[in-house]
Amino acid sequence: MVNNMKKLFVVFCLTIVAGIIVLVCLFLKKKFIDQKIIKNPNYLVLVNDEPILKSDFEKKLTQTKHYYFWAKKDQMDLSSLPNDVLTQMVNLVLIRQFAQKHSLFVNRQELENRYQSIVKNHQSETELLKKINDMYGIDKLEYQTILTEEILKEKVQQYVKKGLVDWLIAQKQTAKIIWN
Repeated sequence: MVNNMKKLFVVFCLTIVAGIIVLVCLFLKKKFIDQKIIKNPNYLVLVNDEPILKSDFEKKLTQTKHYYFWAKKDQMDLSSLPNDVLTQMVNLVLIRQFAQKHSLFVNRQELENRYQSIVKNHQSETELLKKINDMYGIDKLEYQTILTEEILKEKVQQYVKKGLVDWLIAQKQTAKIIWN
């Protein structure tokens, strides 16, 4: 009986030690993976393990600068523009992640309806696309991506039943955001 108790105690202790070793290994692996991702020169930010690529940031920054020059706002102090663009990109990732988690999406018909309502405010689709290209330096497909993002923002705002700015502030408090 005493022998069985000793064996059970040894097995129990070995199980505890094995569990601790597994936890330490998982912690170190996670830390190593985070460090590897953070050190990736192509990433600027990780938002809940989803990267924002430097190339995407540079493209969005170029589009935004293009708009500012088109709108003759190039005389403004644009020193905060990179930070503003990156903040908008982080916000968009949080919105997309929430939408995916809650099965919120933009279907093709919603996008087409929004696009056609904008076309109606112009003489023709060609005129609209020229204006978009002049303003942002983008084509129809890129513009439709922006429209899709706008519709998704609206859906998330309706779903959370509060202002998007307040909601994003709360999301950032609980999100895992790693700046590279």
